[in-house]
Amino acid sequence: MKRFRLLRGVHGDKNGKYKKGDIIETETDLVEKFNADGFPAKFQRLEDTPDKRKPDTSSVAVLDPEEDEDSDPGDTDEFTREDIESMNVKELRELAEENEIDISGAKGKQAILKAILAELDA
Repeated sequence: MKRFRLLRGVHGDKNGKYKKGDIIETETDLVEKFNADGFPAKFQRLEDTPDKRKPDTSSVAVLDPEEDEDSDPGDTDEFTREDIESMNVKELRELAEENEIDISGAKGKQAILKAILAELDA
């Protein structure tokens, strides 16, 4: 299993929602899938400990690779309104892009937020 730390924002899939600092284990390369050139990194790949000690999994989310690959990026039911409202403009733009929400006419955080919430509430 590959291990990743969520560096910023929130991430959700069918298995739950994760916040900054959470560690996720999955076969999917989240760095390759979600880190985009020109944007701050969202995920950091973590290596196994050199002595191969079993990591404390009490705070580690284990994702089923089958479900992770097939998960619908538009499935934002795991995000609360508060989570979305706490995102910065870059994170809101990423959320809109991942969920194919048109925010082309929205200028500023409040307008982008309004467009995203309207689409998600629909």
